[in-house]
Amino acid sequence: MSDSSLEIRFETSKPVEVLDLATSLTSVGRQYMQFVATRGFLETDAKLYVKEIRSGSIICELIGIAKQIPWADLVGVASTSLDFAIRLTQIIDWFRGKNKDVAEPSRGEMETTKGILIPVVNDIGGHMTINCNDNAQVVLNFTIGSIEANAVSHRIENQLKQSALPITGRQELKEFSWYQANNNLKAKSGDRGVIESISPKPVKVRFTSESIKETMTEGPIFERVYIVDALVEIREEKPYQYTIINLHDYRSAPRMSSL
Repeated sequence: MSDSSLEIRFETSKPVEVLDLATSLTSVGRQYMQFVATRGFLETDAKLYVKEIRSGSIICELIGIAKQIPWADLVGVASTSLDFAIRLTQIIDWFRGKNKDVAEPSRGEMETTKGILIPVVNDIGGHMTINCNDNAQVVLNFTIGSIEANAVSHRIENQLKQSALPITGRQELKEFSWYQANNNLKAKSGDRGVIESISPKPVKVRFTSESIKETMTEGPIFERVYIVDALVEIREEKPYQYTIINLHDYRSAPRMSSL
């Protein structure tokens, strides 16, 4: 079995404020929990431990708890540590302008990455190193200093401000999932769905044709993700209604973890 370990090390030039460290560690934990959930594991299987604190250095070790995971999945958990480390460095590089070929960071990833960098941002002489070892071999070593961390943090903040602006009008090729559905094709109420890239909350849904709704209300609809074009209406700076104007395709939704 692969013996994978992940360390995030903060090398500091001055004492780290408790709230800065707490924010950073909480952000690492949140991002890792969200990441393993996308791989089909329970968020509760992801735990963060502070391995060591010494003068000028704080070392955090990420460990996936195995007691709730089937034995056959343990190898997947080990590789997930490396995959998470790679994804975290991709996000940072994305905001350094060095890696635009990977998936654009989600709002959640941006928020947690900004939090992770806080101890380095607030210490002009500090830097952060991400190490991942597999069977005692170094497979990832990534370091970012305070100047670059500040630049990344400012770019994330600007991106978050832009993404906070309400999305309105025609939106194409969006992933839609049902929250509740009224099987009456002519009904004008009772349909609510989620377009995660616009808002995580369920929103009222209308359709431009009965044929689109008929297709989208057949079969195991709550186990599917639909690729749609939609008109987004905003009220009080929040999505009020999605009008589905075109259905491109649908696929099975990712397996969700349950507590």
